[in-house]
Amino acid sequence: MMVVTRQSEASAARVGNPPLREFQRPMAALVEDVESVDLRHYETCSTVQSRVELRAVASRLVQEARVLVGAILSVCESRQSGDASDLHDSFLPFERAIDAVVEVGGASVRAVEDVAFLVQLELRQREERLRRLSDAADALAVIGECDSALRRIHKGFGAIDVAIARADSVAPLLDFSSELEESLLVREAYAKFRARLFAEGTPGLNELYAKMRVVGTHIAVLVGWNAYPLLRVRDRLQLRELQQRILAWLRPQNRVDDVAGMRLWQDVVGFVAMTTPTSSRFVRLAEASPALA
Repeated sequence: MMVVTRQSEASAARVGNPPLREFQRPMAALVEDVESVDLRHYETCSTVQSRVELRAVASRLVQEARVLVGAILSVCESRQSGDASDLHDSFLPFERAIDAVVEVGGASVRAVEDVAFLVQLELRQREERLRRLSDAADALAVIGECDSALRRIHKGFGAIDVAIARADSVAPLLDFSSELEESLLVREAYAKFRARLFAEGTPGLNELYAKMRVVGTHIAVLVGWNAYPLLRVRDRLQLRELQQRILAWLRPQNRVDDVAGMRLWQDVVGFVAMTTPTSSRFVRLAEASPALA
């Protein structure tokens, strides 16, 4: 029902060359649908059926987004003199190109068109990448492509919303974060995770059970943070694998294996070392762990 309503809104917005602000509400509705796709569920559910389902959902949302952006471009083009914009030839990565256009764009229909053009171009590429995924593709490939596609809808619509708000002198309905802002959120999340994880140093064998329970708790907390969806897909999948291994080791029949537990701790240290520019501290932590038989 929501899809029909949104498509109706987009179609209605195209009739009679409407104000650009009339596109804000259908964009916000589609972004709400994007945000409702919880990739954390698919990170721990690796069946072929779940991956096919995720790809279908992402493909549908990308297609709907393309239709809506196409309608916005049609309105923009109908109000322009036909002069081409040099921003259309940008070869910057999508996130940086969008940030640059939003930063320098003025309060004009031309600025809206510049952003919408970049978004439409990126959505076409993402739609094609999703189409090329096979049913046999692994979890990293499927979740990675779907995550990228959905994030680009979110970022692209946020940028278009900002441009429309400026052009029509209205308030934006969507949040827009630059690549720098998102990177800072990720770094802050990793820094908190590292600080909590290594607050008490390397555990001894008699402390291993309690320490691994703490590690499992901290991973669960990180998964619930707002910054978690911004982490790289590969990092998220490795985290979830570590989480499952920790839960398995904590079972009474497994936690008596100190060697396996210490190897698991070293794997945690190795993962965290990859999340910091300076890994020397974590190398020392790994070296300080009891030698494995």
